Amino acid sequence: MLQKILETNGSFKLFSFDHALILIIIGLVITGLIVIAKRQTPARQGTILRVLSLIVAGSIVLWSALRLSVGIFDYKTDLPLFLCNLLALTIPILAYSRHPKLFQAYYYIVIAGSTQALITPALVDGFPHHHYIKFWIAHGGIVAVVLYMVFVFKMRPKLSGVWIAFLFVQGYLVITFTANYLLDANYCYLNKKPEGGSFLDLFPDWPWYLLVTELVIMPFFAIFYIPYWFKDRKEKVS
Repeated sequence: MLQKILETNGSFKLFSFDHALILIIIGLVITGLIVIAKRQTPARQGTILRVLSLIVAGSIVLWSALRLSVGIFDYKTDLPLFLCNLLALTIPILAYSRHPKLFQAYYYIVIAGSTQALITPALVDGFPHHHYIKFWIAHGGIVAVVLYMVFVFKMRPKLSGVWIAFLFVQGYLVITFTANYLLDANYCYLNKKPEGGSFLDLFPDWPWYLLVTELVIMPFFAIFYIPYWFKDRKEKVS
């Protein structure tokens, strides 16, 4: 079984039936979790959120521990420095604190970034490879945590949160650029595009896709405030 989990199979295909199926499963799990949580007491709702966040963070820890245990951990690729992996590892901080400004950063980065990662995942290997399992738990999990906080705890994004998220990303990029330089790595795909296809393929090659991404990141974040902008205007009128 361990050999199958570790063995490269190259079976994942973008927009395949398997890809669509896992997205449907994630959507159903998130919906079911929110529906169930809404029927619980506030204390139990908080417990569910914290447990969910620990499962998500645990997927990163267990994935790293597995690779370390079999001697294939590579500091150039396996540190939790890809943005979604870092968010997944630190998501318990958000779940336990429910800090408003931290929520703003997570909301825009996760909903704008992780949802597109779910649609265009940088994956090569399919089930039961450990990359595959970790990827969907981590990416689907952070989306689940954020949506849980939106629909169960009624936490709302603000327009000012776009700036908070943008500054959060800039700080992250400084750290990642430094790590890439020191390790000769490609975290966050800052040196070249990922293999297997992603939304970055829509942009020109390095360094232009980085510049384009920087230019569009704030407008892209702002798109996910639009439903709340209409809602805020309606509440002001009434």
